[in-house]
Amino acid sequence: MQRKHHVDVSDLPLALLLLNQDWTISFANNLAEQLLQTSLQRLLGMDLTLFFEPREALLALKERAQGIEMDISDHTLRLKLGHTPLSMHLRRSDDQVCLLLIPETNRMNVEQQNKRHEMSLVVSRIALEMAHEIKNPLAALRGVCQWVSEHPLQQDLQEAMQQVMGNVDRIAQRVDYFLQLGPRADMAMQDVNIHSLLNDVMHTVPDGVKIHRVYDPSLPVLQAHPQRLRQAIENLWQNALEAKPQYIEWQTRLATATSLPQHKGMVLEVKIVNDGQSIPKSLQGSLFEPFVTAKKRGSGLGLAVVQQIMLEHLGRVHFTAENGRSCFFLHLPLLHSQ
Repeated sequence: MQRKHHVDVSDLPLALLLLNQDWTISFANNLAEQLLQTSLQRLLGMDLTLFFEPREALLALKERAQGIEMDISDHTLRLKLGHTPLSMHLRRSDDQVCLLLIPETNRMNVEQQNKRHEMSLVVSRIALEMAHEIKNPLAALRGVCQWVSEHPLQQDLQEAMQQVMGNVDRIAQRVDYFLQLGPRADMAMQDVNIHSLLNDVMHTVPDGVKIHRVYDPSLPVLQAHPQRLRQAIENLWQNALEAKPQYIEWQTRLATATSLPQHKGMVLEVKIVNDGQSIPKSLQGSLFEPFVTAKKRGSGLGLAVVQQIMLEHLGRVHFTAENGRSCFFLHLPLLHSQ
């Protein structure tokens, strides 16, 4: 097969191999080169068994694909280098075989995202029911306290009324924040410049904190709900500041190797890195669940709200710890303007 046939797939956001009739490699796109850690020039003509195991599973996949023009998948294979599990999706047509390679970590991320989505729906229903039941009595209680405080009272009673109203206001604020976990009926999307939004959120930087921006200026505008997306950014910004860092970095780029379950197309990645206090390993797997926090005074809802907002945008959020630094990623679908 001539190289000209491969131009359109070289930047596919998944690792792709094209095979000859004898199942030797005739082409590999950029991500496949990275996955196999071998250049295209060296890959040409090489046998798959040099890179994948177990050999028996690979030979069985080859046997299944003989003379069949259909999709076949296998989830038992792994890379010899690093023994990384992966899913292999195969299509045979005419004189070529096309393989798509998806590392297991990608599939695990999708499964984890689906579990979070299910939990978010449950929490959203509880949030709406409980919060609305609490808000009306709170409003009535505050109204009575306000009415009493407007009448002549002894100083200690006046102070007591003010204290009660202050506590009621704090509870009402928590209820309002909890309501943010609920789904939004009004999600009209608008054009949003992600860099303008990030800069606006960072308009005030505390003393002693160095900010570094690594932006891709070629990124198109994002279709998003401006207020909700801003809230997610603000929550991540506040979370980073509360870690008492000396350095915070914001990055934006096209995530060419990332896919979203409900979106076929380009994905925008927003990454925030800070060198502050690390998140305990015991909490890292449940960071986006409600009421999970390592802070003494934290509500444990900030990152859960970020998770909900990402779900509303058909995106996702995840966390990694890299070289002692905390990294949060937002992945958002790049949609065309209507």
